[in-house]
Amino acid sequence: MQVIVNPEPRDWAALTTRPQMQHEVIAERVSGILNAVRTEGDRALLKLTEEIDSIRLETVIVTPDEIEEATRQIDPALKTAIETAAQNIRRFHAAQRPAPVEVETLPGVRCLQRAVPIQRVGLYIPGGSAPLFSTVLMLAIPAQIAGCSERILCSPPDKTGRIAPVILYTASVCGIHRIFKIGGAQAIAAMAYGTQSVPKVDKIFGPGNQYVTEAKQQISATVAIDMPAGPSEVLVMADDSAVPAFVAADLLSQAEHGPDSQVILLTDTRSMAERVQQEVETQLTRLPRRATAIRALDHSRLIVMDDRDEMIAFANAYAAEHLIISMNDPWKVAERITAAGSIFIGNYSPESAGDYASGTNHTLPTYGWARSFSGVNLDSFMRKITYQELSPEGLKALGGTIETMAAKMPSRCDSPHSNNPILTNRSIVKTMDIKALMRENIRNLAPYSTARDEYQGGEIGIFIDANENPYNNGYNRYPDPHQKQLKARIAQIKGVDPQRIFIGNGSDEPIDLLFRVFCEPKVQNAVAIAPSYGMYKVAAATNDVPLREVQLEADFSLDA
Repeated sequence: MQVIVNPEPRDWAALTTRPQMQHEVIAERVSGILNAVRTEGDRALLKLTEEIDSIRLETVIVTPDEIEEATRQIDPALKTAIETAAQNIRRFHAAQRPAPVEVETLPGVRCLQRAVPIQRVGLYIPGGSAPLFSTVLMLAIPAQIAGCSERILCSPPDKTGRIAPVILYTASVCGIHRIFKIGGAQAIAAMAYGTQSVPKVDKIFGPGNQYVTEAKQQISATVAIDMPAGPSEVLVMADDSAVPAFVAADLLSQAEHGPDSQVILLTDTRSMAERVQQEVETQLTRLPRRATAIRALDHSRLIVMDDRDEMIAFANAYAAEHLIISMNDPWKVAERITAAGSIFIGNYSPESAGDYASGTNHTLPTYGWARSFSGVNLDSFMRKITYQELSPEGLKALGGTIETMAAKMPSRCDSPHSNNPILTNRSIVKTMDIKALMRENIRNLAPYSTARDEYQGGEIGIFIDANENPYNNGYNRYPDPHQKQLKARIAQIKGVDPQRIFIGNGSDEPIDLLFRVFCEPKVQNAVAIAPSYGMYKVAAATNDVPLREVQLEADFSLDA
C-alpha cells in the first residue's frame, strides 16, 4: 500500500478516486443484456445463465423442496447466529417506523403526511465464493416491517445450479418464499421488466458487482432503485489511541470482499501508518482470501495528515461507505462528519459488527455517493403521501393568498355555495383523462381482443371455441352484438363516443370492476352514501379497500 504524507488539498481529488470501471464496455454489454431479457423473458435468462455462468437450468424458480433441503444443511450454530442477528436488525428497524405528521397551518387548513409501504420490492443478493446471506437479513427484514406485500429475491446459482443453502435458509427465516436463480445484470432486468416467471417490481434493492451497479443505473428510469452501490470500501481514521492490529484487521476484512474493493488508512503520524502496514503484511499471510485482498490493496492507500481538521475534511471529501473512527474523543470527530454511509466508533466497533449483527443496515452507498444518498433503512421501503383538508373557513382564510399566487384562478370563496364545501362553479372544472386515475398495473394491461374482432376473412359463421349458437339467429355470439348496439344507442343519446360508455351484467359487475380498476388495495379509500346498495360493501371487502360511508339526511338528501 502506498504511503502519502500531508498531501496538498489540490491533490485530494486524485486520492479520493475509486478503482475505475471499464464503463463504456460494461455499459454496452449491460444494455444488450437488459434488452434481451425485456424482449425474450425467461428464454433470455436461461440462455444468459448458460453463457455467462456456464450453468444449464431448466427453470429459474427455486422450489419449496430446495428450500427445505437447504434448511437441513445449515449448522445449528449458524442458525442461532442468524436468528440473533435477525432480532437485532428487526429491533433497530422497527424503531424507525415514521409517525404520522398532522399540522393545522392556518385555522381550518389541515395538512397531513402518512407513510405507506411500497407494494412490490425485488431484493438482489450476490452469491459467488462468499454468499452474502447477511444482506438477505438487511433487506428482507425492513421490507417485512414496512409491510411490502410482495417480496421476491434473486441470487446467482452455483456450479451445481443451486443457490447457496445459507441464502435460501435466511430468506425463509425472513418470510421470503419467491426466490429465483438469477445473477448479475440479467437479474436486475428480470425484476425491472418482469418475465414469464419473475414478477415486475416497483423498487430494486441490493449491492453487486460493476455489472449489477450499471444495470441498476440503466433501469432506474423504469423502476426505482435503492442507491448506486458498487464495490465495498472502508476508511479508517486512527491516531495514537488506535490498536494497529485492529486497524489492519478492519482494512483486510474489507479488502477481501473483492479485487475492486478499496481501503484507506487516514492517520496523524507516520509511525502509525508504518505499524499498520506491518500488521497488514503479517495478517495477510493468514487470510483465506489472500489473493483477492492483495489485488484490492494495489489501489488502496495509507495517508498521513498531522492536522485533525484536515483529516476530518478529507474524510468528508472521500465520503466512505464505512468509516471507522479509532481516535481520542471519537464522538467529537463523528459529530463533524457530514458524508459517510455508516460510522463505527472506537477501537471495539469493527466494521464486521455492522456487516452482520449489530442491527444497523449494511447496504450502503459507495463510490462517494454517501454525499447524497443514505444507506438502506425502513424509509427506503416506504412512500410518504401528503393530504390536505380545508374547511369553508380555511378556504376563505387562504383564498386570497391562492388567488394572488395563481393570478387567474377563479375564486371558490366568492361562490354562492362558499358556506358549503361543495363546489359547483363549472368554470373551474377541467376535463381529466380517466386513465390518470387508474391503477398503474391496470393502465399497463394490453387491450383484450377476440377472434371475431380480429377475423378479416369475410362473412363469419360461428366460432366453435366460443361455444356459439350454430344457428345464425343473432343469439349467443361472442362478444355479444346486442351489447355493442346498446352502447352505440346510449352514446348517441348522451352525445359521447361509444368507447366512453361502460355497461355490465347487472350492477354487481361494474361496481366490482370500479374497485379493481381505481382502488389500490389497503392504500386508497372509497366513499359511498348510506343507506345504499349493499354491493358497495361487498366489493370493497373483497378487493381489500377501506370503505367510508356518508349517511344521508332524514329526508334522504346528501349534505355534500
